[in-house]
Amino acid sequence: MSGRFRTRPETAADAPAVRRVLQAAFPTAGEADLVDALRRDPAWLPGLSVVAVDAGGRVAGYALMALVLGGGGDPVPSGVIAYAAPFGV
Repeated sequence: MSGRFRTRPETAADAPAVRRVLQAAFPTAGEADLVDALRRDPAWLPGLSVVAVDAGGRVAGYALMALVLGGGGDPVPSGVIAYAAPFGV
């Protein structure tokens, strides 16, 4: 791998690769399950879900920003950033 990555918005076709990155980056499937659930939520903002791809187009990292309701009912930014060391799954 050249070490060069580019970022782009996530597409529906990226979902399985994103799940693999999340499962490799975290000790449980909880984060991957959360992202899957967020995608199904009507409040999902697809433009805030970004993948990092290597020179071959393979998903090697993932970043997500989402608005969640805080304790007072106000939207609060939240997010997930994940990559599978050493930058690939």
